[in-house]
Amino acid sequence: MSYKKYFLIFVLSMVLVSCGRNQWKSSEITEVFSTNIKPGGLKLFNYSLTKTASQASRRGSGKGSGNGSGMGGGRGGENGMHKGKAKSGDDASMKQYLYDMLKVKLEKSGYCREGYIELDSNIGRGWMKIRGECEEGATEKDRIKFINNKST
Repeated sequence: MSYKKYFLIFVLSMVLVSCGRNQWKSSEITEVFSTNIKPGGLKLFNYSLTKTASQASRRGSGKGSGNGSGMGGGRGGENGMHKGKAKSGDDASMKQYLYDMLKVKLEKSGYCREGYIELDSNIGRGWMKIRGECEEGATEKDRIKFINNKST
């Protein structure tokens, strides 16, 4: 083979690798944060990120498959927030993005002021979600501000 053919194969390989990367950009996602305060004061939440339909269809994404890697019972790193690890490099970077986005959401909302315990997390094709429990119990202000709502 000539050098041109090797070069062409190399370039095509690099294009395929770069297209296959699953990078999430905040402009391409829908964020859902739902709270659930139990009568006894237990504060639970669900947080999910989903790629917008136009982005998912453009990349040929279908429905998610499998259960992902649940990591129940983990406790957080900095400020009580969880820093997760997943099996593969792509899953790890996607999961880290989920944790980073959740950290920002919790800080802005003030929902889990003392950190949280991760109860479950899943990654699928085009979606990620995490379910958790706040370290602290609900105050009267929490019950007024977070009336078991769902926000985006």
